[in-house]
Amino acid sequence: MGIANVLVKLSCSEETRLQISDPDGFFQFDRLPPGHWTLGVPADQLPRYHYLEKDVFEFDLQPAEHVEQLIKVFEEHRPIQFIGEGELQLKLGGEDTP
Repeated sequence: MGIANVLVKLSCSEETRLQISDPDGFFQFDRLPPGHWTLGVPADQLPRYHYLEKDVFEFDLQPAEHVEQLIKVFEEHRPIQFIGEGELQLKLGGEDTP
């Protein structure tokens, strides 16, 4: 399952392009010139308590080449923390019980 509405950044020495992932988590950059490209997702663009398997992906694009890249996003495992203690008491029977 993909993550929607995440900003993806693609850059080379000459330009930077931005794209927003679609409802299925897909994104696409068209008509890229050949060169060395860097792909990444700014950390503040991920949903809360999520992280990337790898921060940056680099590749050399050749003329008319097609490249696909999977960016894996994981949810942080967070322990449950109990903040306070208390008691609950059940009273059964007796005429004084409301």
